[in-house]
Amino acid sequence: MVAPQVEQLPVTDILDRVEAVDLKDSKSADAILGNVRKPSITMSGALDMYWGLVKDKNVGKTTDQLRRFRRPRITVVGKFIDLVGDKALSEVSGDDMLVFRDYLMEKITDGQISNNTANKNLSYLIGVMKTVNRLKRLGLKLPVDELKFDANQIDPKDPFSSQWILDKFVNGHHLSGLNDEARAILHIMINTGARPSEIAGALPEHFELDGPIPMMHLEPEGRQLKNDNSRRKIPLGGVSLEAAKKFGKTGFPNYAGKDKVSATINKYLLENGLRETDKTPLYSLRHSFEDRMLVAGVDERVRSDILGHTLQRQRYGKGGGDERNHSIVTAVILP
Repeated sequence: MVAPQVEQLPVTDILDRVEAVDLKDSKSADAILGNVRKPSITMSGALDMYWGLVKDKNVGKTTDQLRRFRRPRITVVGKFIDLVGDKALSEVSGDDMLVFRDYLMEKITDGQISNNTANKNLSYLIGVMKTVNRLKRLGLKLPVDELKFDANQIDPKDPFSSQWILDKFVNGHHLSGLNDEARAILHIMINTGARPSEIAGALPEHFELDGPIPMMHLEPEGRQLKNDNSRRKIPLGGVSLEAAKKFGKTGFPNYAGKDKVSATINKYLLENGLRETDKTPLYSLRHSFEDRMLVAGVDERVRSDILGHTLQRQRYGKGGGDERNHSIVTAVILP
């Protein structure tokens, strides 16, 4: 069989190739007829190629300018590989790109980056992919459309319904394929509304499980919290308490300070049909917990204290206190 790219040649060239085929040498024949497959280009390989393909963009740049050009692209491609693996460029799927987008979305909603910064990260990643695809003449249809964030607004996220949480995350075996640490972090989120990175960074001494009010302390030890309001204590109950009992003595060594637990869980939820809507990534558990407190009539100050939100007015006093917060959490926990 003649390869498509050979079929485009003049008839005389095609005939010359056919006449040159040695039927006893299949490898030689395939090469002459254009049927030898080119080796796959992985994402890390694409990044390596990229530097040589954009030399014109770097003419006249200083060493520091070159560093600033290279660093963000190395960072985003490296993060993409961390999230979905070092796939061949031809095998990158739309779901893979959404996993990376969800990672950026969580950083936006957590206040770590702006929409514009997230869009820059997408541009760096897509730019590498498109440049290699075009200049290496790969002819791939890359799944890179409609990924960017609105320049002025955060894409709103839906909360998970309580029934969905119970059916998919608490009961049954839907999370059995998720590793133990990641599953425990998800379970602790359910009844605390804590950020996944906060839970992942909690050390054994931050869990107070033997007293009358089981608590998780979120402290800036060995890590940096989002802001001063993020330093807080959250009562534990239900499935969150059970998960804390399993990992309170060890913490989460596979995820502490590594900024990858959200991506790991989001990838699992996406691949296993565990997102209630297309707007319910892992972070929606935080919205669900706040909604349950809101329905229960919990004051904004107390909700902010438990969730680590910035309050839009001056804070006075110490808030509800451990016993009050424990009664609130007990009233809205899912078993």
